Amino acid sequence: ARKDNERMYENLEYFAGDIPVGLVTKTILNDVLTAIAALPKRNCKPYNEMRLDELAELDDVPESHLVSGKYVRGHLKLFQGLFNSYLVREVALLETSPTEGLTWKYSDNRYASFSDAQINSLLLASGTRPEWFQWFIRLAIYSGARRSEIANLRKTSFRFDPDSQRHYIMIAGGKTDAAKRQIPIHCRLLEFGLMDWLRESDDLLFPVPAANPNRATEHFKLLLPEDINDFGERYVFHSLRHTFITKARSKGVTDVLLQQVVGHEKRGAGITDRYTHT
Repeated sequence: ARKDNERMYENLEYFAGDIPVGLVTKTILNDVLTAIAALPKRNCKPYNEMRLDELAELDDVPESHLVSGKYVRGHLKLFQGLFNSYLVREVALLETSPTEGLTWKYSDNRYASFSDAQINSLLLASGTRPEWFQWFIRLAIYSGARRSEIANLRKTSFRFDPDSQRHYIMIAGGKTDAAKRQIPIHCRLLEFGLMDWLRESDDLLFPVPAANPNRATEHFKLLLPEDINDFGERYVFHSLRHTFITKARSKGVTDVLLQQVVGHEKRGAGITDRYTHT
């Protein structure tokens, strides 16, 4: 989190210029957010080897390579904390905050959902990747779990319920209280030979992505024939979770049950709606 905040402050200083905080206006901050929205993601090549000033000069960044709207809005929240909470309220250096009335809108459905044919193609193509990734993507497809949750799974996370006679995955916790949950193991995973693979595995099932989650993302990107769907939504690893939720809802799974399985807060269907596609 500290590294992310430092990078956001770096972006603010570069695009706003090294000027006194009292001269920062809403217009300047809006221009800063606009400039940040035009930046490429800095966790993939060749952008991860470039300086900020070099990135800012790029004018042909593909849509699929741009930072997400969520990332831009993260800057807005940081600016609000700096100017409103700290400079106005805490130290009273400013009378008003330039962030008042400043907003940044972005699409909630920025990630795409895969069709059945696309999922089958991904499973087939994953056969050329390392064995650990084959199981990583299978678990993502048939559990709806988050990438970080799968990366930290252990052999002891897989259990058996004698009452229902069903195998399940125990997720110990995560982003919210709802993240702690039991996920029934899909019959397709058993058909793939999950239990045999577990018996032959070490306790930490995915040490590679556990150390660096981006390794799973890198392998996944190599399987994608296209980056964006007809609606302008991006295909990313997180799309597998969107697909699971969309598919389950289309088959009549109730919101409460679905939220229990995927770890969404049971406060209406708001967040689950945003994960649901046509």
